[in-house]
Amino acid sequence: MSEYKKSEWMDGLLFAEEQYKLGWKITEVNPVDQYINWVYKDTTGVQTIFMENEYLDGVRDYYKNLRGGE
Repeated sequence: MSEYKKSEWMDGLLFAEEQYKLGWKITEVNPVDQYINWVYKDTTGVQTIFMENEYLDGVRDYYKNLRGGE
């Protein structure tokens, strides 16, 4: 029996969904340096999260679909 492992993309997608529900919004995505900057609701503080590109793609795809493909 083989072991099932979620992809990093799916992990990123689920993480983005959770963060969105908590009020975090993406302000910058940098695939070269592999990070995302987030801001909490309407505050000015920024949080930076470093992730692998596949994980980053999942986060980015969640927000892209959330905004209707912008």
